[in-house]
Amino acid sequence: MREGKKNIMVSVVVPVYKVSAYIERCMASVMRQTYDCFECILVDDATPDDSIEKCKALIEQYDGPISFRIVSHERNKGLSAARNTGTQIAMGDYILYVDSDDEISSDCIEKLAAPVERDNTIDLVVGNVEERSEGSRGAVSMPKKHEQADLRTNDEVREYYYVKKNIETTAWNKLIKKDMITRFSLFFDENLYWEDAPWMFYVMQHVSHAYLINDVTYIYHRHPGSITTSLDTKRMLVYKGHIYEEITNHFSKVDSKREARFYIRGFCLNYIESPKSRLYSQAARKFRKELSFRHDLHNRSLLLATSMMRKTWPGRQLFHYIVRFALNTR
Repeated sequence: MREGKKNIMVSVVVPVYKVSAYIERCMASVMRQTYDCFECILVDDATPDDSIEKCKALIEQYDGPISFRIVSHERNKGLSAARNTGTQIAMGDYILYVDSDDEISSDCIEKLAAPVERDNTIDLVVGNVEERSEGSRGAVSMPKKHEQADLRTNDEVREYYYVKKNIETTAWNKLIKKDMITRFSLFFDENLYWEDAPWMFYVMQHVSHAYLINDVTYIYHRHPGSITTSLDTKRMLVYKGHIYEEITNHFSKVDSKREARFYIRGFCLNYIESPKSRLYSQAARKFRKELSFRHDLHNRSLLLATSMMRKTWPGRQLFHYIVRFALNTR
């Protein structure tokens, strides 16, 4: 525990690739921070547009305390690799990932760093998110908000994530201790889309002290160019199938039931929508084998029901109601 209040050095990591329409908004939100003990690492992932030129122009005009660094990839490697590059060269005690088509509130870092300034045993600080839809007249929505909470054991953290579902499955909007990332090799899988889901799965295995604040610190912009809106259904199912397989192969020995219930909800709903997907069938078999080994009858029965009901349209419709009811029971 730190005595008194002391500035914590933060590294903000921003991957940059084809975001010419959004990067100035993101950069402006970083530059107007009320907290000044941080660096901003811009990772140029071989972007073919003028995104980096816009960054350089803004940095040239900037006259403030923030230290900016630009590091470049010789070829495009993807979001995960860009985050990993930024993490490896970060000089901060804590890291904040920001997607370059989003923005952060002006007091984002100040709010997230405040709990850590009081107690540096905290591994993770999480804020609330505001969501805005591009092309919908600036429509704003607030995902489920969490209240302030001080979670002092790994079991408490996992309860909030897997059961109460009060921690978002995203890398952004989280202040995370760099030492924990490097000590447990919590880097992003560079071969996956939706890399945040498996990354959070592994992070949750190691966070022993987390702090949730009730302030909105991140503005997430949903727009036509995002991964979730640009990929076709077939490729989307393939990517999700790989993620579920990765998670199934690495369930915790002491906590698989709680983990399984969390992931099986999403898995079953995707599985029921893809009756011809061989990849999902293979993943389902692995799920059932793993759950059988761990004597998890509830979740194993749910998977068996999914396998049978997904084969007909009425079964798929009915299953949407069943899976939600079954997985909401403790």
